[in-house]
Amino acid sequence: MGNILEGIINKLNFRSAKICSNSVYYWIRLKIFCSLTEKHLSNW
Repeated sequence: MGNILEGIINKLNFRSAKICSNSVYYWIRLKIFCSLTEKHLSNW
């Protein structure tokens, strides 16, 4: 019984970790995009 529960918890942890890393990656990409756009606009 404990093994099944452990597996479920591990799956949930893995899923939340994946979502978390995805949001961090998205945030970094957004930040880079914003800074690039700012540079582009200031160069005009």
